[in-house]
Amino acid sequence: ALPVCNSYLRRYLFQECERVYADEPGFAVESRVPDPAKSWEKQMVALRRSAEERAAAVAAALEKRRETYRTRLGFRRMWTALTGAGRPLVVHNGLFDLLFMCA
Repeated sequence: ALPVCNSYLRRYLFQECERVYADEPGFAVESRVPDPAKSWEKQMVALRRSAEERAAAVAAALEKRRETYRTRLGFRRMWTALTGAGRPLVVHNGLFDLLFMCA
């Protein structure tokens, strides 16, 4: 594990590791959050994985992104249903009502 650093230095280290270890099979570098309370601090970890482990990690990351997408899509579906009803929408403190429905 590399020490915690800022985003500019982390991006530079990613690029250099990819350049230096490009011919190494199974070499990967990823960012992790060591302390969930400090989500802005990320730590780089160098890993050596087999092809199966890499495929499993990619599948897990893709599923996590899909779940985030589905969660954020929920408000869009609600808004489409409200606007597609063809009726005027009259509310008092409408923003708060909409936020309450989404919570």
